[in-house]
This record gives sequence, C-alpha cells and structure tokens, in this order.
Amino acid sequence: MGSVLTYTQPLLVFALAVLFLNEETSKIPLAATILGFFGVSTLFLESGSSFTLSIPAAVLVFGAFFCAASLVYHKRFLSCIDPFLLSVLQTAIGLPFMAGLSLALERPEISFSASYISIILYARVGASAVGSTLWLILLRDEDATALAGPSLIVSIIALGFGWRLMSETLDVRSAMGTALVLNGVYLVNRKVTESSRAEW
Repeated sequence: MGSVLTYTQPLLVFALAVLFLNEETSKIPLAATILGFFGVSTLFLESGSSFTLSIPAAVLVFGAFFCAASLVYHKRFLSCIDPFLLSVLQTAIGLPFMAGLSLALERPEISFSASYISIILYARVGASAVGSTLWLILLRDEDATALAGPSLIVSIIALGFGWRLMSETLDVRSAMGTALVLNGVYLVNRKVTESSRAEW
C-alpha cells in the first residue's frame, strides 16, 4: 500500500504540469500514467485488500504531492541552475532537518560496522546524490510528465530484488502488474519520441 500511494506521483505530476507548465493535455500520457499506476497497484496489493485512510497513508499521499510539486516547480523556475550545485544545496538544507526529525521521532540505532557504513554510503552517494543530480539534468530537457511516468518502473525493480534477495514469490498477479507498468512506460516514451521526430 505504501508503494501504491507513493507512486501516485506521476498522476500528480501530470495534473500539475498541465496547470503550471502548459504541457500538452494529450490522452496518451494520461492513459499511460493511469495504466502504470494500475500496474503498481496490481504488483503491491493482494487481492481483496481494502484501503482505510490513516495518518501514515495521508503522510505518503502528501509526500507524493510535495515531490510532484517540487519537480514541477524546478522545471518552471530552477532549470537554469547547475544541477550539481542544486543537488548539493538540497542536501545541505534537507540533511540537518531530516536528521533532527529522525532523531526526535525514530531514535535510530547508529552502528559503525562496515556493512552499515556501506549501506549509508550507497544510499547517500549512489541513490541520493548521483540519482538526484541525474534526475535534475534530465529534467532540463524533458517534459515533467514524460520524466515522472517511467519512475513507475521502480516497482518492478523492487519486485525483482524482493524475489532474488528475500525469496518473495512471483505469481500471475506479478506478471500482470509488470506488463501494465511496462506498457505505461512504453506509451509515455513513444509519445515523446514521436513528438521529437515531428519537430525534426
């Protein structure tokens, strides 16, 4: 359920991009985004699951909204700033706040073992610093909707790692969800490719 709520982001990006970036209101990216979202829902919701609004669920939805809003805001106002510099500034501003919040609410156990440090380095340097910088570079040249749509494929990567590393089972529901996500990603990128060819 957490993943489903988090990956409402492409739908929110589509709506905000149409409102604030004047991006094309086409049926193809909308249908592709909804298709991908249904794929994520299929992957992470067991049959018969029900949704009840809770504080954690509301926090996840707010998080997805703010993430989508920041993407659209950056596209409109901050695309001229160097992506590396912006990534460093985001970390410098966000790290103290998030660290303080984590210490106050979670009281995490800090370990200095080699495995713990390697996980922190991977998450901070690889997933956050490098990933964020590449994301900002791509955002300079791509439509916000086109860039947000393929992020649905993260659910498939999570599914694969869960199967390989945690012995989670793959079933028909998994195959259906994967197919929906891939088709959504394909439709978004096909639309972008055809638009690029038309310009040439």
